[in-house]
Amino acid sequence: MFKRILPLVAVIFLLTAVAPTFAQTEEEIVAKYLQKVEKKHKSKVGFISGYFKYGKLKDDIGYKTFNFSASTDITTIGGTVDPDVGIWRSKELGLNFGMMIAKSALFKVGFDYWMTMGDNVDVDMNMTIGTFNFSDEYTAKSDVSVLGFNTGFDYFLLNAPDQSGNLPGLAVKVGGGGGLYIARWKLWEDGDDDSEPLKATAPGFWIHGGLEYPTGLIGLVVSADASYFFLNFNNFDSYNNAGGELDMTYPDNGKELALDFSGPRGKIELKRYFQW
Repeated sequence: MFKRILPLVAVIFLLTAVAPTFAQTEEEIVAKYLQKVEKKHKSKVGFISGYFKYGKLKDDIGYKTFNFSASTDITTIGGTVDPDVGIWRSKELGLNFGMMIAKSALFKVGFDYWMTMGDNVDVDMNMTIGTFNFSDEYTAKSDVSVLGFNTGFDYFLLNAPDQSGNLPGLAVKVGGGGGLYIARWKLWEDGDDDSEPLKATAPGFWIHGGLEYPTGLIGLVVSADASYFFLNFNNFDSYNNAGGELDMTYPDNGKELALDFSGPRGKIELKRYFQW
C-alpha cells in the first residue's frame, strides 16, 4: 500500500512546483529576460568637448628681466622688457574626453594648447673674452608656447546627466584636476640663433566651479567655468651649438630663470554627452 502511495505523492509535488512556470504570461517571461540582460550590460555615459580658456597672469611672472652667463669668459648677456608690455594674458585651446563614474561625478582627460605669447625684446649684449671686448644692442623676438596633458573630475551639485546622457536642465558643478605642462621659450630668435629654445616641464593644478545648459541643438551642451590655475615653470634648460649648458639666472638675486603662469581662468566649453 505504501509503495503505491509514494509515487502518487511525488507526482503531485512535481506538478505543484512546475505549474507556476507554465502559468506565467508571455509578458512576464519577456520582462524577466530583459531584467537579466540589463544587469549583464549596464550602459555608460561619456562625453567629448572642445573649449577656449582665457587667463589673467600675474603682473610679474619672471618674463620681464633675464640674465645669461654661458661661461666665465662671458660677463653678461642680458635684456629687459618695457614694463608696459609683456605677457599678461593666456589664450588656451583644448579638448576633453570623459565618462560618468558615478551618478553625479565624471572623470575626464584632455590636452591644452596655449597660443604663443610674447613680444619684442631690447637686448644689450656685452662680452669680455680675454682682452677682447664686444658690445651689441638689437631688438629680437621673444615668445613662449605651452602644451599640456591633464586629467580631472566634475561633481554635479544640481542636474547631473541622466543614464541616457541627457542634461535635464541648468546644471551646477564643482571640480578640479592636474596635469603635466611643457614650455618652450624662444629668445633672441631674430638676432642670435646660436642656442636652442629654453625648455621646462612642470605640474599644474586647478580648482573650478561652473554651469552647464542644454542648447537643444543636436544634443550639444554649453558650459562656463571659473577656475584658479597653479603653474610655475622652474629650471629652464638650454644648450649652445657646442653642447654646453647655459646657466640662466636673474641679475638682481641670482636665482634660476622661472615663469609663473598661475592665475584665474575663464572657460567656455561646448560638449556633447552620449550613451554607450
